[in-house]
Amino acid sequence: MSDVEIQQKIVRFDSLDEIRAKRKRALSIPWELHAGRTNNGIILQQAFDWQGNKTFVDMLRLTYQRHASYAEGHRFDYWHMVGPLLTNHWGGGWCKVELIRLALSQGYEFVAWIDSDAAIIADRDLREALPEGRLFGAVLHDAPWFHAPEWQIPPHYNVGVSFWRAGALPLVEEWLSLYDEFRQHRWMEQGAFQRLIELHPEAFHACDTRWNATVNVHETHNAFILGWHGINPLTKRIGMMKATLRDDFLKFRV
Repeated sequence: MSDVEIQQKIVRFDSLDEIRAKRKRALSIPWELHAGRTNNGIILQQAFDWQGNKTFVDMLRLTYQRHASYAEGHRFDYWHMVGPLLTNHWGGGWCKVELIRLALSQGYEFVAWIDSDAAIIADRDLREALPEGRLFGAVLHDAPWFHAPEWQIPPHYNVGVSFWRAGALPLVEEWLSLYDEFRQHRWMEQGAFQRLIELHPEAFHACDTRWNATVNVHETHNAFILGWHGINPLTKRIGMMKATLRDDFLKFRV
């Protein structure tokens, strides 16, 4: 291939990039590509049909294009898993612990877990949630859960959205080691997470509320991640998500 032909191919690729950039702007996608970053971070989500109920899977379908676009713009890899994770642990919330462990063991420097009933709302880098020197973090939920008062939920750092840095792998393995003690516990992996914080307060960071601003708990007008955790029945929860994200199929279409 001649130098002229090579140069023509380079120009053609440049024009394709320009077309893609114009298309993104035309669709009003709120996050543009951040040049110079490598994919040292990863976003994790997972859900599966539970006893025939596929609502959580449908929630992942709602947010997939939004989160895939965000991951591309902010140089994150994105593991979007539909189906049960086959491990020695009971399913449900324990799958998140396994996936966080797997991501850290593969060398990711930053890991963000986001439950299927939450969505990234703002064009903020998830890496900002956790300051240097802290290995893991989450948002305190301390408001009365008046939409389900019979649950009597105590203040807790909600594990529906959590952030982890390189070096946290031993902590996640310790979290998993609490499985036998907490598998029958009312709060399961959430209860074990609280124990982990108590054991390692120096490594934990209480994140800004905006990183898991949850409906009916502590909503804010400038949320970075919006959560619908705990809204019941599930049909109401996904209905609220659909209302908020109703234009996503236009904003983030492929």
